[in-house]
Amino acid sequence: MAGSASRRRAGCNRSRRDVGDLLDAFFPLAELDAFCAGCDALVVACALTEDTRALVGMRQFRLMNRGAVVVNVARGEILDFAGLRDALQEGVLGSAVLDVWHDDRSTVPELMRLPGVIATPHVSGLTRQMLERRWAQVAENLGRLARGEALCNVISLPA
Repeated sequence: MAGSASRRRAGCNRSRRDVGDLLDAFFPLAELDAFCAGCDALVVACALTEDTRALVGMRQFRLMNRGAVVVNVARGEILDFAGLRDALQEGVLGSAVLDVWHDDRSTVPELMRLPGVIATPHVSGLTRQMLERRWAQVAENLGRLARGEALCNVISLPA
């Protein structure tokens, strides 16, 4: 994970890694709360394990600067989505950029309707092969539309 506190670049990980002068500070994962304190931005980019499931929630959001932004490009289950929703609704967080979603899709429609939420279809790993697959999907859906068939990968939000 990477964060920004007073324009300071900090990192947090299970194990110390030599990153040269890329970071101004490093925190072990056991000190996640200290890492989040005073952050303006938090980028979540870690593996999903039993130790990281629901790792970041309302407690960490409240430690960040009011109006901070959270970006999740890792796995949806790393964030406590109910806490994220509440933090956004209460103004604890200013925005969230979500490239991944929790398997429990019950919070997705609610989150997507909140101001300050930007959702992307898990495209943070942009590669040439991914773009080729994406355009193949678009072409497939155009063909389906022309034939009057159901489209693939449709997301319907309840009213």
